[in-house]
Amino acid sequence: MNNLIRKQIILILILCWFVNIKAENNQILIISTDGENYPASNILIESFKNEIQHQNIHVEYCYENLNLYLYVENKEEYYQSLAESYKIKYGSRLPSLIFAVEFGAVEFLKQYGDSIFKDIPILTAGTAETNKPITRQNWFQVLDTMAINQMFYATEKLQPKTKKIYAIIGDSSFEKEEKAWYRNKLQNYKGDAEIVFTNDVTYDEILKIASTADNNSIIFYIYFFQDVNGAKYIPKNVLGEIGLRSKVPVYAYMRHYISDQILGGYVISFRTLGEMAAHKYIEILKTQGKSIKSIERISTCEYVFNWQALQRFGIDSDLLPDESEIINQQYTIWQLYWSYILGGLVLILLQTILIIILVHNKRKRNLAEGELENVNRNLEQIVESQVVEIKEQNEILTDTNRQIVSLQKFKEVMTGTIVHDLKTHLHGIISPSKLLSLENKLEEVKLAGRKMLNMVLNILDIYKYESTAMSLEREACRLSELTNNAILEIRYFAERKSIRIENNIRYETGIYSDREILMRIFINLITNAIKYTPNNGCIIINDEDIAENPNYVKIRVSDNGVGVSEGEQHIVFEKFQQSGQKTQGNGHSSGLGLTFCKMAVEAHGGSIGIDSKTKIGTTVWFTIPYFLSEVKMQTGTVTKEKEIILSQDEKESLEEVISLLDNHEVYEITELRKILRKIEKEELGNEIWFQALKKSVNSCNKEMYEALIDKVKQLK
Repeated sequence: MNNLIRKQIILILILCWFVNIKAENNQILIISTDGENYPASNILIESFKNEIQHQNIHVEYCYENLNLYLYVENKEEYYQSLAESYKIKYGSRLPSLIFAVEFGAVEFLKQYGDSIFKDIPILTAGTAETNKPITRQNWFQVLDTMAINQMFYATEKLQPKTKKIYAIIGDSSFEKEEKAWYRNKLQNYKGDAEIVFTNDVTYDEILKIASTADNNSIIFYIYFFQDVNGAKYIPKNVLGEIGLRSKVPVYAYMRHYISDQILGGYVISFRTLGEMAAHKYIEILKTQGKSIKSIERISTCEYVFNWQALQRFGIDSDLLPDESEIINQQYTIWQLYWSYILGGLVLILLQTILIIILVHNKRKRNLAEGELENVNRNLEQIVESQVVEIKEQNEILTDTNRQIVSLQKFKEVMTGTIVHDLKTHLHGIISPSKLLSLENKLEEVKLAGRKMLNMVLNILDIYKYESTAMSLEREACRLSELTNNAILEIRYFAERKSIRIENNIRYETGIYSDREILMRIFINLITNAIKYTPNNGCIIINDEDIAENPNYVKIRVSDNGVGVSEGEQHIVFEKFQQSGQKTQGNGHSSGLGLTFCKMAVEAHGGSIGIDSKTKIGTTVWFTIPYFLSEVKMQTGTVTKEKEIILSQDEKESLEEVISLLDNHEVYEITELRKILRKIEKEELGNEIWFQALKKSVNSCNKEMYEALIDKVKQLK
């Protein structure tokens, strides 16, 4: 029995010895240069191990970190002490393979490898070759053929005006050797940019370069262990600080360096490099290191760019080299859900058409009802007339839209608001409230038409005057008269909300301006004030002299509405922008009215601004030149417009068109334009009367329009 136990014990010992031998034969010693402060080493090593595990190969690992970062200046002495400690540590149990990562580990093994690990295969992986060739037979290398010129090819394509490239690298002895390698690689660089290496400056000067570099320069980060004063740093931390401070794009050559602050470039993937090294190890195992290439040169480089950095520096992704990878890309709501949005719009359109058809059918049925038959018949005629007017206006709007699209694409975020406004006004024209009288329905239709006209004119003028200067027809005007006319134009809008408008403009104030454009400024400002003023509110218009500029008058339009927050006041005059304030029962706004006002005021040589407090009210002010002859007017009179005089022959030629004009209101633009074309083609009346009539139609100036018709009638 004892013999049986002894045999079992001996068998167990033999098995343990065999397992130990197998473990020793599959033990890899990994020597890295500076894993703690050089994350590329960790990425490469983890990738190497994962690929071996994926191939179901059992391996035990030992790790040695040279910590070269701590001893970079007394490297030889440090290497010698390491070699002595390794001889003691591994003298009795040698690994089956040495896996060395990056330049420092390769340099160490080349000098002391034979004395410590004689006859043990060595596998190295990295980006740089040693200065002296390796003659050892069982030394295998996997090297990434980093193409620096490809990096600068990308910079030339993305930023062709680059005049200076700052190559960030430190001043340690190791980095000086690397600098020499990079300089040698860049000898064939044919670009116009000057390449400046930064190894001879301090860390603070590096950060200053990043924060003050001009727009015609870029930064190419290599690494930074030590500055010219000997202070030591962690390369990734240095890169992070440079990225935060840099005013110009920062390129890097390692994929793991790329962040939201770092643009990217033609980068090395240490993960791929580790996988290739693992394949080399498997090849060594299979062949016992015989008849395989000692140096395996591969390229893991690819163009990789960070989406956030592209946006930060305003770089168009269409300019990126072919097959570039964009990481951390964010998509707009339109890109993610465009099909749903289009489907929703189509559904809304179909519902709108169905509603219009139902309303139209109901209107036809109502025509058969008793006492309302005559009223409904008249209403139908008015509606049909308005439908024709709308169709013709839609044709004009279609042509106008083509012009707008050719100048600039509408901002997507405001498209819904403009469509909502137009739909609201069209609904007011097509389906006025049944609770209103016929007269009020006509007033509703006119008001909606004016709103649509004002919106279209604002859109057209803004895009027209963005590319050409605004043309002004200046004349002497009485300011109080203009404001009264503007109030009359939108009085119904104010009356609907019981808003009181106080016109405190001084009677004697005379200005020198384009009457039509200034009229539209007042209409836009007063309409805007009405939108944001609650029912029973008050709007005050006044003027005052400017002490520091006596040739200009300052005009204020004040309301007691919801106000605009201080943080949003700077955007109210921008195209397609509106504040977060809520309108008082008037829906959204396209944000074009104030943009037009700003352009028109500045064309007159004045300025415009806003003073507002939330829940208290808003004042929009602007300045406009006084009317001056030799000195500022003291009498309170203004120069009259040129008198219109018609001869008897001119009066007779106008008799037919006067009867046509007398049957149309000033807002019936389509019909009036047909009559204007007839007058112009047949040369009826005279030029002064025709231009005045044309101006009254374009500005919807009812008083001026009727006065010009009466002037012809009085001659009969």
